[in-house]
Amino acid sequence: MLSPIGEDILAEGVKFVLRPEVVFTVTRKPSSYMGNPFIVEAALAWGGGGAIEPSDKPLIYRFANKVPLIYDEGNDVVRKIVDEIDWTQYKVKFPAPLAIVVHICSTKIPYASAGKEAIAEVPEIESEVRNAIREVARKLRLYITRKEKEQELLMKYAIFSMYAEEVANALSYVSKADLDELRSSINALIREKLRIKSLEELLTNNVNNTENGGNEDEGNQEHEPSS
Repeated sequence: MLSPIGEDILAEGVKFVLRPEVVFTVTRKPSSYMGNPFIVEAALAWGGGGAIEPSDKPLIYRFANKVPLIYDEGNDVVRKIVDEIDWTQYKVKFPAPLAIVVHICSTKIPYASAGKEAIAEVPEIESEVRNAIREVARKLRLYITRKEKEQELLMKYAIFSMYAEEVANALSYVSKADLDELRSSINALIREKLRIKSLEELLTNNVNNTENGGNEDEGNQEHEPSS
């Protein structure tokens, strides 16, 4: 009987322990190796002011049947897969505050040694772990892309607003038009061109996306082998 943690509980646990800016999780469909069923779950935690310090490679937390694997990380298939991934494809530039959590539940965990502290390189498990990590990494890429676009939009708004006052004063001086009406018209034009209602709305969307983690699917943006 397989007993996965579940995406919601896994996400809550990661948030409680690591206190990241955002977390993404996935529970893969059941698979099997040599007749032994297994399920791979993965979580990706990014940023925040908690336990994730920027480092030259992702931090890894490994679990087998809900038991943490503390030692022998270098011989674990999870470490191998994480190190093989080209993280620049997901907009991650090291040093970065990135942590990967992988949980494998199975009726028979294929340990690499008698110490039972590392998962062996079984092709079926390796494939599922790789696909799980890529799946949460794609969500991170979408999240970072949206954050970059929001920051760019916020910068444009700030620049346009900074010059709006000078333009309004100049137009009022030349045309003798009402200064308050000019200010209102220019600000309305800025919001129309940037497709936002107000600065408050832009800042609220930025905060909401940070809290929600941007879990929407990327659809046709994916260029990797399908998982």
